[in-house]
Amino acid sequence: MHPSYGSCELTWFRIYRCASLLPYPVPFYLRPAAWYIQKQYMKLVKDQWVIGHAMNMQEKINKPYSDWGRVSYDPPKGLKIILPSNSHNDFPFSVVPDHIVSCGPIVRVAKPVEETDPDLAAWLKRRPTVFINLGSHVIHDKNATSELSAAVHSLLDEARKAKQEIQVLWKMNKSAGGQEEGQKSAVSSAMNGHADNDRIRIVDWLETEPISILRSENVICSVNHGGANSYFEAVRYVTLRPTCPPA
Repeated sequence: MHPSYGSCELTWFRIYRCASLLPYPVPFYLRPAAWYIQKQYMKLVKDQWVIGHAMNMQEKINKPYSDWGRVSYDPPKGLKIILPSNSHNDFPFSVVPDHIVSCGPIVRVAKPVEETDPDLAAWLKRRPTVFINLGSHVIHDKNATSELSAAVHSLLDEARKAKQEIQVLWKMNKSAGGQEEGQKSAVSSAMNGHADNDRIRIVDWLETEPISILRSENVICSVNHGGANSYFEAVRYVTLRPTCPPA
C-alpha cells in the first residue's frame, strides 16, 4: 500500500458509507441489507483498482483522497476540470466552482454512415427517423420487448393518422439463453403488421457508430438508456431524446 494512502482510504470510506439510502435508525428487517452494504463498501476500500486509482490521483494532484466529488470543492491550486456537459443540459446547479468548466457536449469522432453502411444511409434518407438504441448491455425479455414493440406500433399508427412520414430504427440486442424466438414473436404480435413494413428496421448490430446515425441529420428523436455517450451524442445532434433507463 502507498505509504500515505491510509488517510486517503479513510476519507474515501467516510464519504461513501452514507450512500445506502437506508432509513436511520435502521429497522430490524433492513439490518441484513445494512450489513451486506457495509461488507461491500469494505471490499471496495481494499479493491486493487480503487487503491491504484487513489494512488494515481494522489500523485497527480498531491491530495490525500481518491474521491472526484471532493476535488469539486477542495481542488489543488491551479486545477481545471473539464466536463463533457454544459449548463443548458445539466442539473440546474445554483453554485458552480470556478475551476469546473462545462464545455460540452464532448462527443467522439466517427466516420459518416455513408462510408460505413451505405444501405442504412440510403434508408435513413427516406423519412425522418426515430432511433431506439438502449446500449450494448440492455437485453429485454419477451414481456419488455412486447411493451416496447406496442409503443412503436402506436407511434407509427398515430403518425399515419396525422399523415406524418416517419420511420423507426431499433437496435434490439439478442436475448440470452435461447430466448430469441420469444423476442421475435413478441415483436410480431405487438407490431401487428408493422414488423415487415419498410418504416421499421430492427437490427441486433450496427455496422456504423450510433453517433454517425445521429449526425446524418435524419434522426428526429433518439430513445436511449441514458448512458453518458448516448446522452451527450443525442444532446449534440437531436432535439427529442427520451430516456428509458434499464430496470
